[in-house]
Amino acid sequence: MKIITDLGTVQRGEYRRHMVVVRCACGYEFAANAYDVKSGHTRSCRKARGGCPLIDGVREEPYFNKAQGTWAVPLSGGMIAVVDAADFQRVSSRRWKLARRKSINYAESRNKSSRENIMLHVFLTGWRYADHRNGDGLDNRRSNLRQSTVSQQRANARRKSDNTSGFKGVYWSERNGAYVGRIQCVRKTYHLGLFRSASAAGKAYDDAARKHFGSFACLNFPRHGERGCRT
Repeated sequence: MKIITDLGTVQRGEYRRHMVVVRCACGYEFAANAYDVKSGHTRSCRKARGGCPLIDGVREEPYFNKAQGTWAVPLSGGMIAVVDAADFQRVSSRRWKLARRKSINYAESRNKSSRENIMLHVFLTGWRYADHRNGDGLDNRRSNLRQSTVSQQRANARRKSDNTSGFKGVYWSERNGAYVGRIQCVRKTYHLGLFRSASAAGKAYDDAARKHFGSFACLNFPRHGERGCRT
């Protein structure tokens, strides 16, 4: 393994440890105890619950980010979920795995009593619908979570992977020989008009999205402080 970044001394539970970011032979980067790496005790990542794809490694543990005041909680697939330090004790009482919903990654846990799965953001807030402000389903800091409706969650989503116009809320109409702008809000579709260029239709969508969705709008041409949907 190769050491990529020296994180310095960080708090891990009751103890302080010298932590480094290392790259495993499989290419996965993760945080580990510097002493364990140099002594050879940590030889690989824990890419999945069964171990590294190349080397049967040790289990990765949660680690504390002192600069941000957050904990990184390991999931299956070598991914992590981020939570505030105040929530870590409660979160660590469960085992969490990676769950993918509509091209977005989330953290999920199995409820043994009800035999149902629960998302980490729902577990923390108790809200039926909780939206991630920055669109990252693994960023579960309280500041990134807000109560929402289904319509608002869709408004905050990036453009779909099968979008061919390059702009959210825009598609090409062969019949009209022009780009069409449209927006959906609370089960209603509003047509915004025909446009010669996709960018013009994208700007029309942005204006309508700001009006209908406010801070939940994910925009083609975001202004300062707004969220963009094209990256």
